[in-house]
Amino acid sequence: MEEEIEVTKLDAARRQLETAVRLYFADADAVSTHTLSCAAHEILETLHIKQGGVPTTMHKLNPRLRDDVRNEFHTLITEARNFFKHAKSDPDITLHFNTRWTDSYLLDACQLYQRLTGKKNSMCNLFLRWMGIQHPRLYILNEEEEQAYEAIRRDPLAQNKVSYFETYYPVEQESNRRLRTR
Repeated sequence: MEEEIEVTKLDAARRQLETAVRLYFADADAVSTHTLSCAAHEILETLHIKQGGVPTTMHKLNPRLRDDVRNEFHTLITEARNFFKHAKSDPDITLHFNTRWTDSYLLDACQLYQRLTGKKNSMCNLFLRWMGIQHPRLYILNEEEEQAYEAIRRDPLAQNKVSYFETYYPVEQESNRRLRTR
């Protein structure tokens, strides 16, 4: 491994995000996946706001959150993130971790990354598509997109996230490679 590398905040977030997506699709350690997802999300959210973007759903200052639920919601969504990073005030407690929050952080982080860079990212595309396959009402799709999603939903190799990743990641990489060479 190199002794010293130059890393921008955006590059650090991309690396964390891509690693989190890989761990997610490998069905690897849920705590590590969540921690990396949250770290990437925190950087991307900050960069997004610094560029004048509106705070996303995962941010305490989201203008769409009602004031009477803002703090409670923020505590709920950041509980695991803070638990996995800190032990100063609660070294002896046990967390009952709902791993579905990881999906939300990854979804938001992938959208933020692509919004900030204006570029498609193979890992993010794959994850965003998986979310659309698993949650058919999540996205507004045109007829062509709906047909494509439906075809993937019927594909036996897309029935679990491990085989979906193994099948569709090489396709996504090739598609992005072709777009870059145009």
